[in-house]
Amino acid sequence: MKAIRLEFLNHLDRAAMQMAGLDLADTGISEGILRTLSELYVAAKVEKQFESDCFEVAYHSPVTGELEFLIARILFHFSDKRALGWKILLRRQEKKTAPDIRVVKNGLTIAVIEIKAKAGWMQGFFSPTQYELDKAKYGATDPSIQRARLQLEKYADAFGILPKNVFLLLPTLALVHRKKSATTIDGYLAHFAQISGLPSENLVLLSSNLDLDLSYRTGDLEPTGAFERLLRLLIEITPVGVAPGTEVILSKLCSRCGKGYQADMNSCLDDGTFLSAVSNAFESDARTVVLRPNKKSDRTRANSREFMRQNFPELTQYRVRTSRRYESSERPNYLDDWWVNFRIDELKGTEYLVTALAMDHTNMDFKVLKIPVEYLLANVDKMNVKDGLVNLYLTFDEVIDIRHPAHLPFGQFALN
Repeated sequence: MKAIRLEFLNHLDRAAMQMAGLDLADTGISEGILRTLSELYVAAKVEKQFESDCFEVAYHSPVTGELEFLIARILFHFSDKRALGWKILLRRQEKKTAPDIRVVKNGLTIAVIEIKAKAGWMQGFFSPTQYELDKAKYGATDPSIQRARLQLEKYADAFGILPKNVFLLLPTLALVHRKKSATTIDGYLAHFAQISGLPSENLVLLSSNLDLDLSYRTGDLEPTGAFERLLRLLIEITPVGVAPGTEVILSKLCSRCGKGYQADMNSCLDDGTFLSAVSNAFESDARTVVLRPNKKSDRTRANSREFMRQNFPELTQYRVRTSRRYESSERPNYLDDWWVNFRIDELKGTEYLVTALAMDHTNMDFKVLKIPVEYLLANVDKMNVKDGLVNLYLTFDEVIDIRHPAHLPFGQFALN
């Protein structure tokens, strides 16, 4: 029995390893999880093959445990391939609580992931319609909903992480969405945010097919890419070092919080005002200054001022955003891209946003984009925006933004 079980788990582990190597700019990992979960349901129903006139099976055994193992092994292999140094704890009890998955870096918890194969009794946690029905039935909020919310809050308190670093993974909205319901995916996400107290993106919903039930495999998978976004978020919240020589300036920029930049750099990285101030102070993008790995890099910050003066003097009237190259060969969690950020309110009163993207590490050559402000404002919903700060990850090859799943193109605005 042990050997059979081990071979089954080895099969899941091989699938996890293969998925962990897929491109984060695509939806292959999310699709792979959905397909594997569908296969797990098929396997769970094998019990029904023993049915006869004198033996019946009412329902199949749960598959949540196998799904938890699959997700945990994907995270393990993803960290291993990219040398992220994560330790993945599966159902490990600590501090009187046992989240499904806990991600640890350097002895510190950086994220907790709860996993539900189906919504089950938690339907009111995701559906505004079911929430109101339960409220009418019980005369108050369903007690189980309150317990679920308190459990998520308990994880944050127990492991000393921000609530935004607690995630809930749900493959599909099976049992949540009703055929006659007018609620959209955005509506379900908004309700989850309201009830859970977490950001809507912390619901890692793998399929956009509202009618998909993987236990019966009805309909197309329609992967959302949410798991890929989760992995990118986990990379970003991994504790990082601060570039040498920047401590004094960073401390002054952070003085308003009274804790100093070393107190909680990860929370500072979500502060749009802080990132913009860093970019202005160093005349470089904030990721170069703040997200420098602990190991000192030999890559210098990109400075395009002289290049622009000599080659594009007519553009010096505009504010120029400069980015160095972020190559995966330098650091595993870099995505072979340029990073550009700007505040929405900075676009007022100007026609173009000009970017200078380093073509090498010598700062002698840059790809210049002259992006119409009109284009940016018309596509705000297709870019990553937080607290008024826009973050773009522009790929080296096609110059498309991979920070947001819309993959907005910018190559058409290249001047050279």
